[in-house]
Amino acid sequence: MAEPATSPARLYLVTPPALDLTSFPERLEAALGAGDIAAVLIAGYREEHEMAPVAEALVPLIQSHGAAALVENHARIAARCGADGVHVSGSFSELTAAIESLRPQLIVGAGSPKTRHSAMQAGEAGADYVFFGKPHGDIRPHAHHKNLDLAEWWCHIDEVPAVVMAGSAV
Repeated sequence: MAEPATSPARLYLVTPPALDLTSFPERLEAALGAGDIAAVLIAGYREEHEMAPVAEALVPLIQSHGAAALVENHARIAARCGADGVHVSGSFSELTAAIESLRPQLIVGAGSPKTRHSAMQAGEAGADYVFFGKPHGDIRPHAHHKNLDLAEWWCHIDEVPAVVMAGSAV
């Protein structure tokens, strides 16, 4: 088995669902200044009318710290607000549609593959990264073993970067 890539691990933050735009940007600013943050996923909004104001408020703040601003599942909003990309946690057809319409201008990440096969499909389709776990999934420590196992396997067989949801401090 090949050795995994040796690029340094970086943090990938996920916003909480239903955040308060009057106080959250200050908390995010502190988090962005505290470490080496690769990306921030603006997540937890199913409806475009809910996601749009949050993305419009947070994208410039995230980017001002050199991190990639990603929007969950709303490709039009990601493009409209100047985000760096979209994180697709839906079906494989939604992922391939996003890859076809947004790449190479925007990052397209594949979210929550449940099996090795679905992770390999996402990588072969051209996803820029594969996210193991769910942005707002089970936060109990033992619940993340499957995510960690899948990501470890992934790092040994593929060059597409892995993002692992392996805990939460919400």
